[in-house]
Amino acid sequence: MDITLEQAIKGFRLYNEAAGRSKSTYSWYDQNLIQFQKWLEKQLNHKPYLDEITADLIRNYLGEMRSLVETQNNQTEQQPKTRIRSLRTVRGYYASISAFSNWAIREELIKKSPMKNIPHPKLPRYIPNPLSEQEIRALLSACKNLTDRSAIRMT
Repeated sequence: MDITLEQAIKGFRLYNEAAGRSKSTYSWYDQNLIQFQKWLEKQLNHKPYLDEITADLIRNYLGEMRSLVETQNNQTEQQPKTRIRSLRTVRGYYASISAFSNWAIREELIKKSPMKNIPHPKLPRYIPNPLSEQEIRALLSACKNLTDRSAIRMT
């Protein structure tokens, strides 16, 4: 079936709306998938068709998104901040493309997922810094009842 990626993204949005997903969820998918579509258009020099998406293209996209510098404009500062995208952000791109691919299979728009052999980006384990004694005392003094104090002491 010859369907453009753009048409498929619109279909995926309709599916998510009909399924009762929140507006923020399907807007997030839209944002990530449209970004992927624009990247593909630059790579292929034309509007991509759904069946043109390969695992190699997705790997290249995710790798490039990880290495690109992201610019954030802060209204209070003169200089924009730049930073490398986090693995958590790239994992969000991965999740969007994966959900989209799974939907396309269910809708029989593609036969197999190009995501099949692409492992999700591993996130480093986050170990929080322990609270200082002063912070613990402040928490305990803010408790209004014994239940709150017990909960703080248990953690």
